[in-house]
Amino acid sequence: MKLLEPRLHAKWPQVASEVRRRIVSGELPPGSRLPTRPQLSKQFGISEGTTQAVLDELSRARFIETRGRHGTFVTKHPPHLSHYGIAFPWEPAHENYWSKFHTAIRRAAEGIGLPPNCDSTIYVGAQEEDSQQNFQRLRRDVETDRVAGLIFATAPYSYQNTPVLDRPGIPRVAIMDEAEYTTMPRVYPDFAQWYRQAFDRIIVTGRRRVAVLLPTSSAHNGDGIIFHEAAARGLTIPRHWIQYAAVQAGEAPALTERSVQLLLSGHADERPDLLLITDDNLLEPAIEGIVAAGARVGHDVLVITHCNFPWPKTAGVPLIRLGFDVPAMVRLCVESITKQRQGEPVPATTLLPPVWEESL
Repeated sequence: MKLLEPRLHAKWPQVASEVRRRIVSGELPPGSRLPTRPQLSKQFGISEGTTQAVLDELSRARFIETRGRHGTFVTKHPPHLSHYGIAFPWEPAHENYWSKFHTAIRRAAEGIGLPPNCDSTIYVGAQEEDSQQNFQRLRRDVETDRVAGLIFATAPYSYQNTPVLDRPGIPRVAIMDEAEYTTMPRVYPDFAQWYRQAFDRIIVTGRRRVAVLLPTSSAHNGDGIIFHEAAARGLTIPRHWIQYAAVQAGEAPALTERSVQLLLSGHADERPDLLLITDDNLLEPAIEGIVAAGARVGHDVLVITHCNFPWPKTAGVPLIRLGFDVPAMVRLCVESITKQRQGEPVPATTLLPPVWEESL
């Protein structure tokens, strides 16, 4: 018997997987009582020691709970029905990718409003070589049915060909722009509406010499939307007043500052009197560039900037901030997953309208 025990104990993961399958499928619904330990041992042909290992694992994973002499029961809120995951493909230290947008999503996710009796985990990492605490943890939880729904903080390209995307039965939603490779529901800021409202606001200010600062990540879209919205309101923007700047770490902020300083060089009547910033990562270096040019923010140059609310205001700087309520966007993701779980129809695309705040 002692010689067989290691082999029997090696069976506990398979037995635990089968009991978990019965819980997830509804054969053992929430609150139902499990067979006794001797009954499970006989049913699966394993020792009571191995059965205890199965029960310990399912208890650790929050699928079951022991109620003393009353027996062992499926928890009322097992993780496959109550545990939400928010997946970030990169660590915050990866400054080439981590933006104010992702920081705002992370903050919103930490205070996420979930359905009653539900909780969430933030997972970081999307590669096989990532540490156990990162991607491997997410993969393990997906494979062991410990996820009721997944919110991807960006387009989930990095998770392709992994169970994180391929395992069936898990509601998913992504915070992403158009993506052709997946039919996953998406939630995203309505930037087309943002541009319309930004140029409407420009008209209200009375300023007409408009310059625009965009991130290099949007260069593939071209300047078409800028010229279209400007022309629709009778504005003409010189092409060289539309500048692209990198938001990555390193020297990018200094280059942004110099670009804005150059925009504002020359005679006051011949330089922009309004700067439209389409990415809030560019705001601080752009302000430095305005100051370096000897111009006054809010007086010589009015600034309308994109913002991921609720982002702290830039101290002492008069701005018009037009952006998006990131906590509201995360709540829309939760609603999408909840509706999917309930079998309700979910729109393929949900766009978040912009909101604005003025401090002039």
